[in-house]
Formats: sequence, C-alpha cells, structure tokens
Amino acid sequence: MGAVGAVGSTYNYAAPLYLKIIEAFKRGDQTEVTALMDKVIAIIRVLVEYGGVAAGKAAMKLHGIDAGNPRTPIRPLTEAQKADVEAKMRDAGFINM
Repeated sequence: MGAVGAVGSTYNYAAPLYLKIIEAFKRGDQTEVTALMDKVIAIIRVLVEYGGVAAGKAAMKLHGIDAGNPRTPIRPLTEAQKADVEAKMRDAGFINM
C-alpha cells in the first residue's frame, strides 16, 4: 500500500520484532515474515488474555522499564499474573527479538 510508518501500542516494546518483519518483507522473504508474524500473534494473545494496558506494562518491565500499574479504572495485574505474562512473553520469543 506504500505506507512507511504505523502507530501501534505493541510497537513500544516489540519494535525490534516489527523491524525484522519490515526487513524480511523488503527482501521478499514471505516465509520469514510469516514466522515473525506468528511471534506477534503470540504476544498479542498474551495481551488479550490479561488486558492490553496492564500486560503491556509487564512487557515493558522485561526491557528494564518499570512503568508501574495502570491507572483506574484498569485493574492492575497480581504479582502471579505479572509473572505469567513475563513467562508467556519469553516463551513467545519476546525477549530474543
């Protein structure tokens, strides 16, 4: 379509993954694009399971940025939920992008 930029909440903490997708697309490597998009889908599934904002803050912590809890009316995650988000993000390859 010719777009050269985008806006998305997951770009804040998954930028390296999206950059790899763009690079693979430019090379015409559809197999790599598909594999990387599978990682995006796995990350988004975690966000949907726990709520985008609250889980996104847990994801930021994996990058060493403690963004705290979300403001009300969004409910904060419990410590167990935060640990589960972090584990699922690691399993999805979030840290090894």
